[in-house]
Amino acid sequence: MTSALVVVCAIAAGLWLANADVRTDDTGIVAMLVLGVALVLSAVRPRMAPWIALAVGLPIPVLEIAAGAGWAPLAALAFAAVGAAIGAVLGSVLRRSPGAA
Repeated sequence: MTSALVVVCAIAAGLWLANADVRTDDTGIVAMLVLGVALVLSAVRPRMAPWIALAVGLPIPVLEIAAGAGWAPLAALAFAAVGAAIGAVLGSVLRRSPGAA
C-alpha cells in the first residue's frame, strides 16, 4: 500500500514539476524541488529509489526535449538520482537505528 502511494506521489510530483519548469525560468528552484522530492520519497521507500528518481526526474526532459530545448534538461535526471540516492541511504540508516519504530 505504501509503495503504491509513493509511486503515485512521485509521478504526480514529476508531472507537476515538469509543468512548472515549462512555465517558469526558475531553473534552480525546480532543480532543488526535484532533488528534495526524490530525497523524501526515497527515504520513505529506499528500495524504490531508482524508480522514484525516474518518476520524478523524467517528465522534465521529455517535455523540454520535445519542445526543442536540446539535451540540457537531462540534468533533471541527475538531480533526481542524487536526491533518491541520498534519501535511500538516509531511509535505510533511519530504519536500522535502535530507536526506529
